Amino acid sequence: MNIVFMNGGLGNQTFQYIYLRYLELQTGQPCIIDDSPFWGSDVPHNGYELEKVFHIHHQRMSELFDADVWNYMVSQRNSVAGIAQELSDGGMPLCMVYDTPNYRFNGTAYWAENIPDHALDHFQNIYYHGYWLGNRYYIDFENIIRKELVFPLLVTNQNAMQYLIQVKNSVCPVCIHIRRGDMVACGWCPEPEYYADSIGTFSAAHPHADFFLFSDDPDWCIAHQKELGLNALHEHVHYITGNTSENSWMDLSIMSNCHYFIVGRSSFSLLAWMLCDFPEKELITSWQF
Repeated sequence: MNIVFMNGGLGNQTFQYIYLRYLELQTGQPCIIDDSPFWGSDVPHNGYELEKVFHIHHQRMSELFDADVWNYMVSQRNSVAGIAQELSDGGMPLCMVYDTPNYRFNGTAYWAENIPDHALDHFQNIYYHGYWLGNRYYIDFENIIRKELVFPLLVTNQNAMQYLIQVKNSVCPVCIHIRRGDMVACGWCPEPEYYADSIGTFSAAHPHADFFLFSDDPDWCIAHQKELGLNALHEHVHYITGNTSENSWMDLSIMSNCHYFIVGRSSFSLLAWMLCDFPEKELITSWQF
């Protein structure tokens, strides 16, 4: 049994799903989603979103247990190192493969980039813990996975549809994504100078560009538009607002229709670039992935 841990918001969930499909297509073996982070009292962001946004119906671990057993397992997460440890402690021979150092597992575990030859052959059950960010797991099977990651139509939401039309009518639509919130808390949000330099360089090379700014803190962006290098481009800058909470995915859909991307360290914006179908798309990012 291959199990893929899933958590976070839509960006992280989608990258974890891409990795899951990469494993399935590469090995021919099905994977199960550990959806335990979306149960209990501390559910992140908007909860599990793959079914709502992309209509993906994939087997989840919560479906394999009776409700009372599953709820008990979820309730024990804080006293043990997650579902993987519970399964191992319950007698399931289990190996973990991880791509981030923040895993917790008292058992055999391998860094994804350094697995000894044939080490996984000894395990029937492998638990994959990580975020798997970047396009390396996407490009080999892009023609298959891209068909599975299709957004719903925006025609029922007038606000989102209006912005989408603006993007599609632009000859050079540029997505600027400024993620603050948890990125500021982690120290991962680029300084305004990064955006100002990137925007200035791009606008000099593309004088007809339209800049569509997406942010979880648009008020901050407006207050700091001079530092962000947006003042001189004010007639070409469009602030995208109103798609919040359970409608946040609409921003991702609109972003993916841009042709160029000036972004920070966010799985949300990286995913928008990956899902963009424009053949000459470009990514400017502060993040090495």
